[in-house]
Amino acid sequence: MKLQDNYDVGIYCRLSRDDHNGTLESMSIANQRQVLIDYVKEKGWRLKECYIDDGFTGTNFERPDFKRMIRDAQAGRIDCIITKDLSRLGRNYAMTGFIHKNYGDKITIAQIAASGNVCRSKCFELFDRYMIKTPNAYLTDYRIQKSRELLNGTACTISEIALACGFQSASYFTQVFRQTLGLSPKAYRENQIKGQVIK
Repeated sequence: MKLQDNYDVGIYCRLSRDDHNGTLESMSIANQRQVLIDYVKEKGWRLKECYIDDGFTGTNFERPDFKRMIRDAQAGRIDCIITKDLSRLGRNYAMTGFIHKNYGDKITIAQIAASGNVCRSKCFELFDRYMIKTPNAYLTDYRIQKSRELLNGTACTISEIALACGFQSASYFTQVFRQTLGLSPKAYRENQIKGQVIK
């Protein structure tokens, strides 16, 4: 299957009052827009629209141009959205993106919150509102998801998978896996080999 090599692009820029913290020049709307326009030109893609929300927080999606961008994407007017970083779309995108990128390492709540440029309490509030779980629970669930992929698709040992997915030890990994799915990683792998798929 041939991959798409051209796109009708919408670029999204956002600056909130919270971003006025000494890094205004690098985070400014003009800077964001120019960086994104240059990137689209470099790729040879078609710039269809620039969406700008200036002075709007990233802690919710009640932003006029964000909503307009989503409507345009749903209508097929644009088929690619580019932003300078995930925190421009929303704080929770930045924080979940940080988890997805670093789940194999030791991650603290302070690091997750910092990736979204929010305090610890706001971090918990955002996860509770949009993910319906705590940051810790989201991280654990994502690690279990990735471990299942490795159990299904590789011959890695349980210990190797545990470490690759950010668990402190194979025994702790097995304990959390069993609490989540009701069986051990070894039993899960055996069931998959036999074709007994676990949801």
